Amino acid sequence: MFESTDRLSNNETSPLHTEYICENQGVDAGWGDLYGSSLVCNWIDITELDTSAGPVTDTLTFVSNPDGFMCEGDAVLDEDGNQLFESTTFTTSEGNPVDRPKCEQRPGSEEDDTGSVEVTVPERGGFVTGACGTEQEFGLLRNCGFAPEPAIQNCTAGQPVSLTCTGGDASAPQVVRICETSRALATGVDCDFTDALANVVIDAASVDVDITCPIARDGTEIGGQIAVYQAPVLEDDGARTITCVP
Repeated sequence: MFESTDRLSNNETSPLHTEYICENQGVDAGWGDLYGSSLVCNWIDITELDTSAGPVTDTLTFVSNPDGFMCEGDAVLDEDGNQLFESTTFTTSEGNPVDRPKCEQRPGSEEDDTGSVEVTVPERGGFVTGACGTEQEFGLLRNCGFAPEPAIQNCTAGQPVSLTCTGGDASAPQVVRICETSRALATGVDCDFTDALANVVIDAASVDVDITCPIARDGTEIGGQIAVYQAPVLEDDGARTITCVP
């Protein structure tokens, strides 16, 4: 789906408001369509990437609109001003053909649709356990600067789990985040706040956290495990040792 979600360029060609929605798709000049990594097809499975010898840096190349369903130029119209369409090799789930708008592509659109970026995959973990950048991140929604507890905890898949987290202090509150694990990688999954099983501020000597033990995703990832991560609510408060046990 194409939809203007973020106005990225402030100039006379970039409209202040967008008319594009799910039923009328498109992206305005100067706007972008940003996608979270938790959405389907907006992530890449790198399970097979070997980082046992250390972090791996490589070039990630991506192409937008590779099949030309979004017209990046001038739409081809008939003599009555109606949009013309052309056949493709795509079909619906029912086997019906899928057409795309005829378009006179703007020169250079293919180059504009291709981008590359250097990506470093750490030996373990991800951006959630990486260092925070220049922008200040804090509170329950922070997605950097977390430290994992070394031990993975077992539980009964699909069943309620009550954890008691101790070691907190109101003078230096901590964020405790509960994530799933990967049995294939034998480690916790550095989940962001949208995918966490729980996000809780620990600001007292003892705080209870209730979750549901992860269920199986497939024959390898059978659930039944959780990983605990923690970080200070505010960086200046510093990290404290929080222990969470059933």
